Amino acid sequence: MLKSWDLEERAKAVRALLAAVEDGNIPQARKVLEQSPLLDHFVPYDAVCWSNLAAAAGHWEMVKFWREREMRTRAAREQASLESLLFWAMGYEYVKPKGDPLKVAEYLLAAGAAVDGENKDCSNLHRAVFMNRPKLVELLIQRGADLARPYATGESALQIARRKQASQCAERLEQAGAPLELPKKPQRPKPIRTIDLRESARKLSAGVELAVKRFARLHRKQVVTAIALASIPHEGYVMVSFDTGKFEGSPWDAKYREFAWIRFPDWARAFEGNQMYLIDLGGRSRLKNCNEDEPLFKKMIVAALQSLQLKGAFAPINAAKDCRIGIEMTNSGQGRFWRLSMSQANKKKQ
Repeated sequence: MLKSWDLEERAKAVRALLAAVEDGNIPQARKVLEQSPLLDHFVPYDAVCWSNLAAAAGHWEMVKFWREREMRTRAAREQASLESLLFWAMGYEYVKPKGDPLKVAEYLLAAGAAVDGENKDCSNLHRAVFMNRPKLVELLIQRGADLARPYATGESALQIARRKQASQCAERLEQAGAPLELPKKPQRPKPIRTIDLRESARKLSAGVELAVKRFARLHRKQVVTAIALASIPHEGYVMVSFDTGKFEGSPWDAKYREFAWIRFPDWARAFEGNQMYLIDLGGRSRLKNCNEDEPLFKKMIVAALQSLQLKGAFAPINAAKDCRIGIEMTNSGQGRFWRLSMSQANKKKQ
């Protein structure tokens, strides 16, 4: 049901519920949820639950409202922990703290939330400094936060405060004796990863075919002018979109953009190193530098699309005679859209 939810309607409902959460307006939140009950299972941004966003807004009663609701609507593993709520109480750039985040943090700490949190790369103190919340920084210091805990980059909280020009946060950290420089751990060499593009091609073909069938089921009467894919391999995804108007040459401008995502986490992990082994569609293995790889990914995606055309996988949609099918590789192509020629089978069908 979430997948079939119209994107514009969903975005409107999310905005309305987020406004209610920021205002701490529980009756309004209930009203929005009555109209859009699917929002119990859809949370924007990278939050786990709506209670995270309530904590960021600084409304304790709203946090309790969501906690009670999530116990009924979500599995135990999907519910926000006290540590997760405390982390979000430190602030979030897309949520306005119209309430009192300090009060929320005090309640959570009193309830047993660990002062340093559960995120190894970014503690609550780091988050508060990044968000420039000096009162929260002071509270965490008073409750015994680890002032020497390194951030993911190896920086100390005080270094982050100075870099972000959060002067009040830096002042409180200095007064508490927070160290500026932290001992650096020796870096371990990252293993060279292997990506089998043959397996990726199979996954991509199955994902595109499923997206086409789903689009045809939901929009059978729409005349499709473009089936556009976009990919940035080092981010590990291929996005499928459909246009039913004038195609502007970019998948991101299509009417039904982000219609389907096909994720390849191994791609993103492989790009973390300097080199990778790639097994191409011919089964040959080669060691490649990261900046040399995207043409091979493009060839793999184009080959998968051509194969899908030949087998008639695009037949379920109502395609225009000049329907464009292709792929945009944002980094290597500077936004260029590579168009595939319509297969003879599709031309005869039209």
